[in-house]
Amino acid sequence: MLGLPYALTLWGSERVSAGVTVLCFALLPIVLLLFDDEGREGAIPAAALGIGGVAMVVAPGISFRWREAGGVAALLAAAGLTAFSYLYVRRLYARDRLRGEEILSFSAIQLGVAAVLLAALFWGTGLNVPIHWQKTALLPLALLAVVFSGGTLPLLYWLLGRMTAWQAATLEWVATLVAVAEAAWMTGARPGMESWAGAVLIPACICWIFLHFPAGRGGAVTLEITKHTFPPAKASDD
Repeated sequence: MLGLPYALTLWGSERVSAGVTVLCFALLPIVLLLFDDEGREGAIPAAALGIGGVAMVVAPGISFRWREAGGVAALLAAAGLTAFSYLYVRRLYARDRLRGEEILSFSAIQLGVAAVLLAALFWGTGLNVPIHWQKTALLPLALLAVVFSGGTLPLLYWLLGRMTAWQAATLEWVATLVAVAEAAWMTGARPGMESWAGAVLIPACICWIFLHFPAGRGGAVTLEITKHTFPPAKASDD
């Protein structure tokens, strides 16, 4: 759920432009709407507009050559695995196999396993890391990853318990906005009118999605939930 998508993202993003990487993950809400039984009729146009807003924001960084097709395929596979993870967590909530108080331990197990898998992949590929990187960069980067992942992963799972999977996936658009704004501030670049229009369209679509498609809590009602919630001795046909 974490290690393989991260590895595919790292491999694919080195072979395509930054804008293409962002677009591949911006597709998450549409992908989830196609496979999620909690999808809402009429939500696809709102999700498509949001993806269009992301494309407008990152338009200067979008380029594609056929030799980059392998990188795009890896990124789409990573996005697909991420979508599966969202749906899987929603099913855990629906079947009462994941509760709010278990989120931290659930996240810690995933982060630990992912770290081991990525470390094994890193050293197994025989990548040569300069010695000055080992002394100055690797430890701070590792700590940064732990702090951010340790904070954002439990938050994501908490949100998945309170909204549908495709709604939670729209937060990828917010991350894009923050990243682009941060890059513009650090480099002193001035976004064009197209980027500004996309920056307005993204929050408008997110507001539309959350106002017109109220999020369900705890997943869909199933026979398993009904039998678990209402003991047979007290349950009525109604």
